[in-house]
This record gives sequence, C-alpha cells and structure tokens, in this order.
Amino acid sequence: MLQGEAMAGTGAVPWDENGELEVLTFDVGDERLAIEAVSIREILDLLPETRVPGAPELVASVVNFRGKIIPIADLRLAFGLPRQMPDEAGTDNRIVVIEAEIGGEAL
Repeated sequence: MLQGEAMAGTGAVPWDENGELEVLTFDVGDERLAIEAVSIREILDLLPETRVPGAPELVASVVNFRGKIIPIADLRLAFGLPRQMPDEAGTDNRIVVIEAEIGGEAL
C-alpha cells in the first residue's frame, strides 16, 4: 500500500480513511511502477500473441482469453526500452488486464 492524499482536481481516487491506496507494483526494466488495484481485472500467465497488421508498435498484438480479444500494450516500448523477445520472457512475466475509462467509456 502507498500512503498519501489524492491530488486536488484529479477526480475520485480510492484512498481509504487512513490515507492508503492499494496498488499492484511491477517492474519495467529497472523501474518499479504501480497501478491502482481497483483498475485490475485479471493477472494472467503469458499467452500466445497474435500480431495485428498495421497496428502501432506499442499495441501491435492481441491475445484471446476466454473468448475475449485483449490488446497487449508493451510498456517496455512506452518507456523507450527494447522489445523483449518471447524466448527472453522469464517466469515472472505476466499480462495485467486493466479496465480504464477513456472519454467516459469503460474499456
């Protein structure tokens, strides 16, 4: 858990009455990042990815999980790191499925 206060004007943040926020922490390269736990829908083992022709490199593939097509965003690329090849993926690598609201629509 992290401690702190919601920043004014950023919207509703699920801080509890003790000023704590539940997060999932994860590493991208040498950086440790966090995402609010309430945004996480599933944490999956790696699945076979299907490349999408013409898609931006950041979201160039999708996976099929329980009949749902889930776009894969490669955060290594978002932070300017080289793409990790599938054979380089370790046992600690996971897919974190999140739900985000963009333009008032839950995605």
